[in-house]
Parts: sequence; C-alpha cells; structure tokens
Amino acid sequence: MEKVHTAGEKIYRRLKYCIAIAGLLVSIFVTNIAYADTYGAGAYGSGIYSSSETPDTSEPDEEEDTPSIISGSAPTRVVSTQIQVQPQYTFTRNLELGNTGPDVIVLQNILIAKGLLAPGYATGYFGPLTRQALVNYQKINNISPAIGYFGPLTRASLQTTVVIVSLPTPVPAPINTSIFTRNLDVGDTGADVLALQKFLNAKGFTLALSGPGSPGNETTRFGGATQAALVKFQKAYGITPAIGYFGPITREKVKSLI
Repeated sequence: MEKVHTAGEKIYRRLKYCIAIAGLLVSIFVTNIAYADTYGAGAYGSGIYSSSETPDTSEPDEEEDTPSIISGSAPTRVVSTQIQVQPQYTFTRNLELGNTGPDVIVLQNILIAKGLLAPGYATGYFGPLTRQALVNYQKINNISPAIGYFGPLTRASLQTTVVIVSLPTPVPAPINTSIFTRNLDVGDTGADVLALQKFLNAKGFTLALSGPGSPGNETTRFGGATQAALVKFQKAYGITPAIGYFGPITREKVKSLI
C-alpha cells in the first residue's frame, strides 16, 4: 500500500529542506567573509583579484631585509632645483618591498609629487614607507588589490605620469658619533637610543610607519621595533650575529656611516 503523508509530515519535510538550504547559504557567506578578511576588501564581491596585479610567487623574490647600500639614503633636505620625470620613462619590472634601483627612485619621486610620500624619501630603496604610499595611491585610483605591490595595473596607471619634483640633496644625519659609548639592548633608555633610532630611520631601516619610533617621532627607549630595525641593518652590512644587539662591531659600523 502506498504511504500517505499527513499534513504534519509534509510541514516537517519542508522545514527540514529550508533548514538545509539556509545552512548552505550561511556556509557560502562565511567563506566569502573569510576570503575577504584574508585578501582584502577587494576580494569580497568580485570573488577574485586581477592576476595581473598579484605578485608572482613562482619566481624568487629579492631578499626583503637586505637593502642595497645606496648613496643618498641619508636624510635629505629639499632645495629649489627642479627635475622632471619624463613621460617616456618606462617601468620594465614589477616592484615590491626590498627592491632597489633607479626605477624605485622614479616611483618614489612620483609618490612624493602626489603628496603620498614625504619629501626626501626618494632613496632608491623600496621600504615600508614606499609601500604604504603606494597602497594609498592604489586605494585612491581603485586599483585592486591595494597591497603596495607595483604590478602591471599600477605601472600602467603611472606609466605616462609627468611630474615636477624637488631634487633632494643628501645631507649627513645630525648625529654626534661620540654619543655612542656603550652597548645597547632591549630595555635600555637614553639619548644614545634616540640617536640610534634616528640613524636607522634615516638609512631606510624604518622602525615604524607612524607613531612612536617613526621618522620624526623617535624615542629614547630601546624596544622591539628598534631591535628589529637593527637586525635588518646588521644583515645588510654582514654583521654577525644579526640579533639586534648594539655591540662594539655595530657601533663602529654606525660611526663609519655618519
């Protein structure tokens, strides 16, 4: 005999079906939120990023923590001489944190001219400040993902940019080398710590992008940010062990660069 479903059974089956559909929709929504949280707001809604603006991890990247030693990485002052970034300049490669070269200088000069990077930071080293300035440019121009990676989309956006920028003239950091008379480690405080932070920021080994430790906001306390910046400095100059301890070898190297 064929089974006859009662009204209660029909309602129960429909309710069970609706619960299953709702569970599936919740699962899809949570997945999209997690994806957007991982990869940025640009991922949510479109589902994917433009592959042309995403770093290609199949090729080895340049070491991020070892900037090349470039003259002019010291603090700079802006003088009245003007230079022009010509429209025919062609960016021939993607750029990211840790890269160095004349194309990095051109990019930095453009960002300076647009008010996104502070004058005097056209050092030729692609550091955290340059990356943040590029992130802001990408957000303003709706380039996704806005992660500070100078890929094909951003390159095309800036390719024909013509800007007039002030020519930075490198000047020595106003640091008295005689102030470095002791070893320094995490937890130490003093004027020599302040001088060390100013030196590291001036050389491109930035402690912080903003707030305490950032350029112009150096402090007298040797904390984790100072240690991390000092580790990068030691790696760049082949000082071992590169553990962020300001000992005799590091002190002499710093003095030789001031």
